[in-house]
Amino acid sequence: MAIFAPYVSLGAGVTHAAPPPGIGLENRTEFMAQPGLGAFIKVWQSPHGAGSLALRPDIKARWTHGWAHAPGNPVDVLYTLGLTFLFGR
Repeated sequence: MAIFAPYVSLGAGVTHAAPPPGIGLENRTEFMAQPGLGAFIKVWQSPHGAGSLALRPDIKARWTHGWAHAPGNPVDVLYTLGLTFLFGR
């Protein structure tokens, strides 16, 4: 693994909101798309190269279509930081 390895991600699916009864909101299911950018940043590697540890920061923009409710197309920005351990050869 390189010391810095960028990546691009793309996700698609549906979101479903099911609020509790009695509060005046309806269930809704909507299309969702989620593009993202990130990188693996190696912070440690075993002496023989059999294992490594990397940080995995990424940013994603989740867009929900909004056809089930007005006024429409909310975008949520998501930031994450993961820790990845790779082992074996």
